[in-house]
Amino acid sequence: TNTRGLPKAKTSGKAQAYIIGLGLNDAGSERHVDVGTVDDIGTDAQTYYGGMSKIVRELNAINPKAMIFIQTMPFAGNGSYNTAIRDIVEAYADTYNTHLLDLANYKSYYQEESVSDDAINGHYTAIGYQQFAKILCKVWSDYINSHITDFQNVHLIDYDE
Repeated sequence: TNTRGLPKAKTSGKAQAYIIGLGLNDAGSERHVDVGTVDDIGTDAQTYYGGMSKIVRELNAINPKAMIFIQTMPFAGNGSYNTAIRDIVEAYADTYNTHLLDLANYKSYYQEESVSDDAINGHYTAIGYQQFAKILCKVWSDYINSHITDFQNVHLIDYDE
């Protein structure tokens, strides 16, 4: 519902790809979102399963050909939310063009001292977020290299400029 989220995606026209990386604040004690169950996939349930699956459906409605990448969280404390992400990608694999970027497999990168020591009250400085971007470059490179055939025809996915 945030203006930088689905409303912006809906007014920005078609994209060739969408990246969804949500959850850290949802799992926090102040804004806790009930994770729900796999039965919430494809519904409007007010759970993480329901909300995340709705985002996938809404992005697909904008551009049915677009690739939708969903990132897990890199930290072990988010296990049930990461399970939900994996379940949603799997459940939608035959329906939507979903892809899993499993940041949990890269948790050692996020635990490096240069990254972990850059947090101030749970948030990172510009340098910390730059380090996160470098880690994502590694994640993306690994994903593309291991799924190269999925990217051979991306030039055929229509988009609005």
